[in-house]
Amino acid sequence: MTSLVKNIPIANFSLRGILPLLLLIGCIAALFFVPDLLKVSEHRPSDAVPYPSKAAAVRSQKQVAPAESGTTYRSPLDSLLESMSKTDSRAQKAELQLPAADPVSWELLRSEGAQNAVQNARAEAQAILSKLDERRSNSRHALFNLISVLDLVSGDASRLITAPEAAEQIETADLAVAAALQEDGVDRSVYQRWMKVSLAPALQSHRVDRIKFQQLRPFDPNLRLTMVLVSKIDPRPNTYDRVQSRLEMNGVVEGSDIQRLRLFRNGRFVQEVAFGLPDEEGLRHFSLARDVAYGVWTFKAYDGEDGQYEKSYRFFPVVERFPRDVFNYVLPFVDPYIPDPRLDKLFAVSERKGRFSDELQPFTTF
Repeated sequence: MTSLVKNIPIANFSLRGILPLLLLIGCIAALFFVPDLLKVSEHRPSDAVPYPSKAAAVRSQKQVAPAESGTTYRSPLDSLLESMSKTDSRAQKAELQLPAADPVSWELLRSEGAQNAVQNARAEAQAILSKLDERRSNSRHALFNLISVLDLVSGDASRLITAPEAAEQIETADLAVAAALQEDGVDRSVYQRWMKVSLAPALQSHRVDRIKFQQLRPFDPNLRLTMVLVSKIDPRPNTYDRVQSRLEMNGVVEGSDIQRLRLFRNGRFVQEVAFGLPDEEGLRHFSLARDVAYGVWTFKAYDGEDGQYEKSYRFFPVVERFPRDVFNYVLPFVDPYIPDPRLDKLFAVSERKGRFSDELQPFTTF
């Protein structure tokens, strides 16, 4: 009997007892979990509503990103106006005061008036471009870009962009040219020429024209004296002779936009001052002589548009600090070949510049 028990494998005995137990546990678990699984399957989305793709998720993120970050979309025109306002507060005022442009249509952009304005702007852009050298790279690039935009609008651009988008591109390109001309420091007369180019018939708005006008630099011919000769003859003793004096001046102005230069003494007109054509350095020379040197001498320059410039000098009593060679006062820094800027600063008393339509800037005293 003992030998029979020893011959029965323990593994066989264990399997016979465990297998029924495992089956029983599985049945009990099924009774608990199967109802919950059935409920989940009833609420599973149907195959008709697919899960969003990765690309769609990215697009959705781009759409909500501005709202989440608190930022708003800024067009190239908005960015350009902002950059212009940082360099000149007048542009910021113009942007805030001017109403937005009315919506435009392709019917308007293709009208005769709009197309005439577009073609005129293109011709002016091409003419200015031909006069700018390679150093004016910003202006040249902006003009090339404007010509491309105008050619696009003149063509069949309605297949590519909407009419409001085309109008915004024109505005942006127009103002970009104005900003580049100022940045490159082109002659003021060149900017004035572009300022007169108007695309308002195509845009149904004059706001770009007004902003360009606000960006015009104040008229500043940078007048300065390069030679001064003051003479004085004292009266003879015991006589009633008056003091005699004489004044000779040479000077320069800058800019091709100068139309007139006038001389005043103590507020009274004296003479028109003739000045030459620009030399290699862009300087325009003038010279004059008067039989009296006393008083306040004021030069007034005009640009023929809306600009005015004034600069005043006083020679007595400043010149009396220097020695006199018989009649002429000897100044220490008068060289006919190398003008010394100290000469102009010695006698200058005030300067101001501005436009007639605005208030003149306050006098700068020296």
